[in-house]
Amino acid sequence: MRRLPLWLVFFGLLLLGAAFVYNVLFVGLPYQDPTPALLADYQSGRERVYFLGWSGAAILVLGVIGGIARLVTRKRKGQ
Repeated sequence: MRRLPLWLVFFGLLLLGAAFVYNVLFVGLPYQDPTPALLADYQSGRERVYFLGWSGAAILVLGVIGGIARLVTRKRKGQ
């Protein structure tokens, strides 16, 4: 339980990295003149990237806030 904020930061960074890699390898740039089917496929991939990225960012922020809160409470106990 002591290292939970560190694991949250690690997992958040992992999700952000996964979103970046998925975006580069599978979604890529939009087509110049896409058909409706290609446009729908691209939009679906973008939604997955946004979900992964925002989830990773939220988990990362929770880990950082938890780590700061842990440091503050630890210093108060030591006084």
